[in-house]
Amino acid sequence: METIFLFLLSNTFSFYEIQGSAISPIRINGENLIKYERNSIPEELQEAIAGLCNEKNLENGSLSSFVLIENVDPNVNAGFRNALKDKCKGSIPLALIMKTALEQLKKDPSCRIELGGINFDGRNYTISDGCVKESSFNLLGYTIPQDDLMKFLSATIQTSENIIFNH
Repeated sequence: METIFLFLLSNTFSFYEIQGSAISPIRINGENLIKYERNSIPEELQEAIAGLCNEKNLENGSLSSFVLIENVDPNVNAGFRNALKDKCKGSIPLALIMKTALEQLKKDPSCRIELGGINFDGRNYTISDGCVKESSFNLLGYTIPQDDLMKFLSATIQTSENIIFNH
């Protein structure tokens, strides 16, 4: 069974899959972002997985392999991990993907990463001494859309030893 990546944001989540060498969003009823409330994560996630199964013409419950791309809130991450139960095969901290993105985008002077870092999901990320630092949104930061950030996932997986599998 294929692995589905579940990307968590501050109040939405989305699904991605690897198709060949590309990582593509999976749209459910034409939508990529699915809103959630903290107090109803299990119900909203199960409803989204049912929609995902329907979109892919699979029996409900047949998807059994998800990898979380965590956001900055450990409580939200734990809520989704608990809702997935044994279907969660691992997790990738957002900081790992952000580190890859920062290192690669630094090579493009038009992004001006050294000046303001990267803005994503209402937060700002910079790199200092090889460590990703998170802070408030920076007006000078380069704002990166979610789909563009996902392009750095494969490079992150290939170069990182910090991906957590089998919780």
